[in-house]
Amino acid sequence: MRQFDSAGVEERLLSELYDFHDKLILEIGCGTGRLTKMIKRDSTAIIAVDQDASRVSIARQNLPGVVFLKATLPELSFPAYAFDLVLFSMSLHHMEDEDKILAALQTAASFGKEVLVVEPSIDSDVTALVNLFGPETAIICSAKRVLAYFQKQLRLRRKVTIETQWKFDCLLELFDYFWGKNDSQEVMENRNQVRRFLGRTEKEDSNPLILVDKINYYLF
Repeated sequence: MRQFDSAGVEERLLSELYDFHDKLILEIGCGTGRLTKMIKRDSTAIIAVDQDASRVSIARQNLPGVVFLKATLPELSFPAYAFDLVLFSMSLHHMEDEDKILAALQTAASFGKEVLVVEPSIDSDVTALVNLFGPETAIICSAKRVLAYFQKQLRLRRKVTIETQWKFDCLLELFDYFWGKNDSQEVMENRNQVRRFLGRTEKEDSNPLILVDKINYYLF
């Protein structure tokens, strides 16, 4: 069974960074609700959005009591400082365009009394793996540049970097995570690229796998 952050490092850090009790939270880029689950408390009200309808559907099934919406940040309209916190869940760098990233941060700062940005680090096994299929490092660096500029507009209260582990019982679990039960020619080639990256052969697909992930947290 795949495990992300099996040691609970990320959840502990989130609890240390921010008191989520009795708060109204807006989460941008919730995906299937991985971080949503970590911040959810009985007294926490969360509106979580993602542009992927299938991910929103999974999140709704897994986390009743949270309001999940299929939407993007520019589509949202809320009064000024309506939320105690706006949380970007590994979503900022996916906007890619630096003007859009800055606009997203400025919108978040108008919606929320505080802003918490969670972003991947460029120096991790996970980022190196994702780089096989797109310019992950480049778009992460774009987001970092905008975050550095944004600090001139809103004070950065705290920045923390943690290291976690992705654990898979076998390489096939990693393939399922990225591509599901898809045996297309493109996916088969993607699998071979991962094997080459890891220095493995197809005969070693049943062996367990651990990937190191590094995550940056910016609290404004």
